[in-house]
Amino acid sequence: MALRLENSWRRLNDPHSRSISMGKRWNWVLVGFLVTGGSAAFAAEMPGREFVVDGYHPQAADANEGTVAEPWKTIGGNISRLKPGDTVLVREGTYREQVILHPEGWSWAGGGIDVGPVASGEPGRRISFFAWPGEDVVIKGSDVVDGWAHFRDHVWVKSGWGHNSQQVFVDGKILQQISGEMVDYLVEADRWQGRMGVGLQDMAPGSFYYDSDEQNLYVWLEDGGDPNRHLVEASVRPFLFRVGISYTNLSGIRMMHSNTSAYINWAAVALDGSHNVMENVEVTWTDYIAVSLGGSFNTVVNCTFNHNGNSGMAGRGHGHRVIDSTTSFNNYRNWKGDWHAGGMKIIPHAHDWVVSGHSAAYNKNSPGIWFDGWMSNVTIRNSLAHDNGQSGIFFEIGERGVIKNNVTYRNGHRGIYVADSSDTLVAHNLALENGMSGIAVVGTGRRGGEFGRAEDEVLWVRNNIVWGNMLVDNAYPPLLPEGWGDRPELIMPDERETNYNNSSDYNISYRTDGRSVSIWEGWGAGRYTFDYWREKTGNDKNSVIAEPLFVDRERLDFRPAQGSPAIGLVRPQMSVAFDFDERRRDRKQYYTAGPFEVER
Repeated sequence: MALRLENSWRRLNDPHSRSISMGKRWNWVLVGFLVTGGSAAFAAEMPGREFVVDGYHPQAADANEGTVAEPWKTIGGNISRLKPGDTVLVREGTYREQVILHPEGWSWAGGGIDVGPVASGEPGRRISFFAWPGEDVVIKGSDVVDGWAHFRDHVWVKSGWGHNSQQVFVDGKILQQISGEMVDYLVEADRWQGRMGVGLQDMAPGSFYYDSDEQNLYVWLEDGGDPNRHLVEASVRPFLFRVGISYTNLSGIRMMHSNTSAYINWAAVALDGSHNVMENVEVTWTDYIAVSLGGSFNTVVNCTFNHNGNSGMAGRGHGHRVIDSTTSFNNYRNWKGDWHAGGMKIIPHAHDWVVSGHSAAYNKNSPGIWFDGWMSNVTIRNSLAHDNGQSGIFFEIGERGVIKNNVTYRNGHRGIYVADSSDTLVAHNLALENGMSGIAVVGTGRRGGEFGRAEDEVLWVRNNIVWGNMLVDNAYPPLLPEGWGDRPELIMPDERETNYNNSSDYNISYRTDGRSVSIWEGWGAGRYTFDYWREKTGNDKNSVIAEPLFVDRERLDFRPAQGSPAIGLVRPQMSVAFDFDERRRDRKQYYTAGPFEVER
């Protein structure tokens, strides 16, 4: 049976197809995508063996056969025994370990890891790791710290602590790190801006400090109490779950508390290899990056990567899908947002990616969704990016991007920012109350090496289209950065030898406070009123300045109300035939501007 790829994603997220019991195989997620001719065929899973992990069972041991009566004790202790088609079912509990799946074995002295080779799954015979239905399975990179001795005042010490812990939690609440040492790459060039204090003398209530010379870990609890009376957990393991093989499934497991930045600038969880699926997984409160995607054709569905030290996701490679997932409240350790931080920072060479139904919000001093560096054929669609410290959606140094049907609001910088890129469509998005411009498409003369033109390596900025968008109350005064002045709603590339054939039309713009709606070329190379812009460039001949009339703006219902001038404004484009809610736009009529189609 062949289905469209989008329908297969929807099926994976359909709660009716996720009802499972122990008497059934997990055919709803064990899917082999056989992509031919633009369609996907479902391959039936060939069942293998089922193994049970139950770390709390009195008979649990990794030497067991992995049955309900005699389960394995750890998740990663027997992975070399797995064969294509096998399933590992993990019972409720906290598992303090790191799971490494590698086809050739993996040895890394930095974190004391030495694992043997693991067989890959195969099409129709995936290797799967599932949380037992209805049970809470947690993998933690932290260890419990006890045996505290009183040091002085409200400060307590754990002597002989041989781990450069980047995180300490007391009853699940994170303490503020004082000073801190980590891998040099992460602190050079002032990349880490979140350092507080320089030593033991700077401790305060709710903080911790690690003295690497003396190997002493110090804590000062929020209430000044005795840590021996609380659950104290300190991060020790650099990784949580790294998949280097292909055709695996990982579902229903929570992970947290890595110690990656003490060793290296990688993610705590990784999907490398190819054709791997991660569904209903939470990776939160890691010290650096939660999850990275590498290899090819890996899929993340309905996952949550929040409250991480630097970013929720990183990545590279091609053919990946990130569907109906969330990356919010990241960069709590405050790395430079224009270096690497935020909801997701995907760099370099990302090709043929789809980010759909994503939510990226409240990422500190950083963008929500950020693709950067020599990428092509990237689609960002039907997603929410709001209340991020920098731009909501940032597409930098790429070609053939499609940014459509997204809602961006109250971000500190631009709603949507396309920099030094070509052949990119920005269509039917809403940009509202962002601190800078609603949409900015710029060519800065940046050099791209062999990816730039032959004469001078300057990157081309050509054939970009801004079409059918809503731009409302941007350069929002409460968020406008100091010294940035009255930014326009729209910025388009200034004309130069490497910038050409960029166009905008069928957009609706408005400012409720009476400020003028202007358009810039480049960074103010030309500053035009709306009418003069149309006359000079020929762009936006069919665009309007008018109040869009939302159903309920205060309640964030951004659907156009009946009578909105956005309705029927936009000449159709095939690439936006469906709206934010996956409804088919009427092919016989002009479309509604913005992400939401209105029935007429």
